[in-house]
Amino acid sequence: MYNNKLPVTDEQRLWIDDGFERLKKALGEKRMLNAAVVLPTPEFFPEEYDGSEEAVADFFTQICNYMGVDRKSVDLEFEPNMLEAIAAANAPPPDEASDETNDADASSPREPIEDQEDDDSQADDKEAERIASSAHIYNPDDTIVSTEGRKTKYLWTDHRKRCAGPEVWEDDPTRAVICISHGPGLEDTIGLAAYFAHQLSHVILIGGGLIDPAYVDVEELSNLLTVYLGIGVFAANGALRFQRETRQHPQRVLHEGALSEESYGYALAKFAVARGEDHPRWAEYLSTNVREYYKRSREWLAYPHDEDSYGEI
Repeated sequence: MYNNKLPVTDEQRLWIDDGFERLKKALGEKRMLNAAVVLPTPEFFPEEYDGSEEAVADFFTQICNYMGVDRKSVDLEFEPNMLEAIAAANAPPPDEASDETNDADASSPREPIEDQEDDDSQADDKEAERIASSAHIYNPDDTIVSTEGRKTKYLWTDHRKRCAGPEVWEDDPTRAVICISHGPGLEDTIGLAAYFAHQLSHVILIGGGLIDPAYVDVEELSNLLTVYLGIGVFAANGALRFQRETRQHPQRVLHEGALSEESYGYALAKFAVARGEDHPRWAEYLSTNVREYYKRSREWLAYPHDEDSYGEI
């Protein structure tokens, strides 16, 4: 007897099912059926990647091409490392810092280096998360100023001051702007691809006028689009990074509408079934958790099921 349960709740399953239908109406089913599933292999990214601005820009161009976005219509802007800016702003004057260090040396034993690093890491994580969640993603007054002095604005903001990407230039709203911070996080191509894919989904859906940005689930639908267009392996494997990695890439803080690994697993299973892929090679590249959720979803979709076989809450 078949007893496998979905990794998502029934409510989540119904939303994903409906999301696929909405994307079909907006983009056409052929867009999904003909999409190349992009993998983290030299086949798709043949150039050596070193985390430099040039390498990031080339990487971004490749993601644009795979998602069917005209690279000439989107600008990529590099911001200063947010954590370095935080540290510089909070650092005491040199003389003051020197006095504090001497006082600490004279009055108390030095803490173990490991403990100091852990404390600093936790403090940086919390500060980065606070700034990213309150400013970069949701604050409509937050703008990016380029080296040429150009400012950006959000394409759409509702009466509750909730912003919906993409950002565009104030002097040329037809051009989208995607911003990325300098820092060690640029070495993480999985998370970087997931971030770019999400932002480009905004460009396609909202910038292209395909959906009303007033929809409450615009963020979720943008994430689902990454699966629909073949970037789902990166988006799904980067899902946990959106929740945990705030230190190196503040803009990848878990935001409203981020899909869970379980939801990605089910969405990828729907994607494979719709394309007639019984044993897709790309499933081997999913992270351990997502691959398990994908397998459970494939099994569930392959058998008749009743209400008791729906997702666990």
